[in-house]
Amino acid sequence: MTASTRADKLFSALSAKERALLVLRAWKEGGEEDREVRATTPVNQIDKFNHYIDLMNSVNERLGHYLLVLRANVEQLGLINGWLATMRLWDLHAFELGLFIFRNVPEPITESDYAKLPRPRGRREPLPDRALRYAVYPDADASKFKELVEERAAVWESFQRAPCAVFAEPADEPSRMQEAFQALVDRLKHQVVEYWVDLRGIEMLVAEAAEEFGEDPLVPEIRGIIDWMRQELLELRDELKSSHREEIELTEPPEERMSTLRKLAHWPTEAGAVNITIHG
Repeated sequence: MTASTRADKLFSALSAKERALLVLRAWKEGGEEDREVRATTPVNQIDKFNHYIDLMNSVNERLGHYLLVLRANVEQLGLINGWLATMRLWDLHAFELGLFIFRNVPEPITESDYAKLPRPRGRREPLPDRALRYAVYPDADASKFKELVEERAAVWESFQRAPCAVFAEPADEPSRMQEAFQALVDRLKHQVVEYWVDLRGIEMLVAEAAEEFGEDPLVPEIRGIIDWMRQELLELRDELKSSHREEIELTEPPEERMSTLRKLAHWPTEAGAVNITIHG
């Protein structure tokens, strides 16, 4: 018996699933499948073999295309998180500057205004609003006094514009910067949950396919995207909790969303007659 004859008998003895696994493993390794896998497929295995091939295409090609879009969206969430970190850093610097001014720069006031200030019980001197002490200037030195007041007011105005407004005066409505900061936090919360739901839906479909094949049906590139997205979304959830005191619940996809993902992937429901080729 020749080697070719032995090979023909070996391939002819394969089941539809075994043939599909040979195709899958060749694809995962980036190589070429053996032509005999398809050439020796008996007629009674074609429908089942095609089912497995269609399943491979569903998780790697169709869902893979959607995962590329989803990955780009998750990368944008990292940019939003970076913006929030920058705004918090700005706020911290504002706090440090304000603390320096509070401790080291006296609050300017004219002699006449200083004399009118109320003295708290038990104190000889009035308490300034934004410093440890007052710097009292003669009423005649109006120009110098005015310049100091304007400089100090400009500094406090910059604190008002800080995103978290550490030194902002109490106000009935938040500043524009505070609104912008919270809007970014809210967007991050919403989209982390939204993208997690899609990721979990894809993972569940992959698990279904893995159960049929008996092994992971994903090529390394697609598996890498899924693993990266899972880690990134979990880290963003933790960041929301630790840095912004925002708790979010990462939920499983509802059946309606699973149905949408199945349609997106053209998910095979039975071993019917489908295209026998697999697209790489």
